[in-house]
Amino acid sequence: MTNTQYTTVADIKAYFDDNYLNQFTIDTGATSTTDDVVIGAAVDASNNLIDGFVSKRYSVPITDSTKIPDILKQVARYFTYYDLYIRRDGFPDEKMLKQREEYMDLLKRIAKGDILLDGLEIVNGNVIFGGRRLVFTDDILNMY
Repeated sequence: MTNTQYTTVADIKAYFDDNYLNQFTIDTGATSTTDDVVIGAAVDASNNLIDGFVSKRYSVPITDSTKIPDILKQVARYFTYYDLYIRRDGFPDEKMLKQREEYMDLLKRIAKGDILLDGLEIVNGNVIFGGRRLVFTDDILNMY
């Protein structure tokens, strides 16, 4: 299954500074060119993670990129940034961990249906009635 492209290598390169990307993607001193393969792996991991949550409630992949909510694009950029950062440094600070936790909570709430995403096709929209038990059922009324 193809995953939704919430973000792409081109998006990441346009959003983040070249010096930052070079610092976190170049593994040898021989080149000063950003390693798109490294960015691509982080992008794929982010897109797959988000699809895993979104697919609990919505039809994926989302093939029309204009329908992808901005918040999911933001989450994908952050998770890509996070993956690139820990790849090089290994130890995210408390602020990064808190932001990641907040985005994970957001994805969990989307999966549960607590947060609705406009314009996407719902696949698990079953309504569950949790009201009181009927007091006067047909069987009871037929007794009279």
